[in-house]
Amino acid sequence: VRVEMEDGYFEYKDWSVPAFAITLASAAGLLVLFIYWYLRFGKDRDPVIMPVFRAPEGLSPLDVGYLFDSADESKDYAAMIYYWADRGLLDIEEKDESFILHKKAELPDGCEDYERNLFDAVFKNGSTAELDQLNIYQEIQTRVHPLLKKKYSKGRCNLFDEKSQRMQTASMLLVVAFALASSVCIAINDLRFGLFAFFTLAFQFVFTLLLFWQVNKKLSSRRQFVFTWVLVIFITLLSIFVINGICLSAGFGHLLIRSMTVIVTVSITVLTALSAAMPRRSDWAQGILGSIMGYRDFLMNVEMDKLRKLISEDPGYFYHNLSYAIVLDLETEWARKCDSLFTQPAGWYHGRETAASFMFYHALSRRFNTVFVQHCAAQPQMRSSSFYGSGPSRSGFSGFSGGGSGGGGSRSW
Repeated sequence: VRVEMEDGYFEYKDWSVPAFAITLASAAGLLVLFIYWYLRFGKDRDPVIMPVFRAPEGLSPLDVGYLFDSADESKDYAAMIYYWADRGLLDIEEKDESFILHKKAELPDGCEDYERNLFDAVFKNGSTAELDQLNIYQEIQTRVHPLLKKKYSKGRCNLFDEKSQRMQTASMLLVVAFALASSVCIAINDLRFGLFAFFTLAFQFVFTLLLFWQVNKKLSSRRQFVFTWVLVIFITLLSIFVINGICLSAGFGHLLIRSMTVIVTVSITVLTALSAAMPRRSDWAQGILGSIMGYRDFLMNVEMDKLRKLISEDPGYFYHNLSYAIVLDLETEWARKCDSLFTQPAGWYHGRETAASFMFYHALSRRFNTVFVQHCAAQPQMRSSSFYGSGPSRSGFSGFSGGGSGGGGSRSW
């Protein structure tokens, strides 16, 4: 059947211009709003850092590790073994490519419940614990991590200012709303393709948020910072490519639509970065940060004369700080710095070799951490049958997130 209609019967309206104007205005408005929120509620004040030659009083290595990067990782739990050994609560025996812990005393009164639960989990089968036969993953998940997180997420010890956390929640919701509205604007001439555009923008938002959160949660090296931004730029460009492909396949390759795609994807990356940086440290956390960073600076930069004096006054000074150096990612530097000042081996270690240097204890910590991660801190169904097959790991729990959803700038949480 052939039917000829008069000219103008089929009317087509191009909504690209108003959609472009709405998108541009929304992106600019949100950018101004987020910058204001960040400067008003999210930007951290510079902490007062004063070098101190001992760990912050009243904080175990697990506490310091959690406060340092807002996560409790496997190395933080492994460091607690050295902490307890240095306090005379247990001995470490290395035998047949494994480790055996011998309990000598109970934890003193006044310890936190999560530390006591961790100690009890290690020795749940008696006063002797063989690491390759011990798995405490469930105990950590149910009896240690929740209590640790609760302590540093509420009340006086909350790591982050509550108002800034609310601002972060609001900013993340606004980014999602912006992505949804932008998807409609991009596909305004054929809304059937709006859902594909939204999924692409949602993927971009989630992955960039995770990347910014990882790089912000503790002090990152320049290399890590650059690598993170390279990945973020790659994801942004990928999002532009995919959405442009969707638009072309739908038959609307208008210049304004393509421009809109670039504006939206770049805006989401910038807004996500500001949202991830929104939580600000609380006044209490700011003071603790100064103490931890001062202690960390001391471990990294202590002069040899000062270190020689401290070790001569206290031959166990290296061992007192070893567990804290582990959670602060400084065990190699600490062992290397003290190595020429070795005086006597630790009384809590018994093994197949004779400790003749502090570097020996650095190598010991790496071997110990490998066994601890593969046997004690791994999910039971994922345990490895080899002790030394994959080398030492640093995050057997993938880092339980702590008192906030992110950090700010190059902050240390």
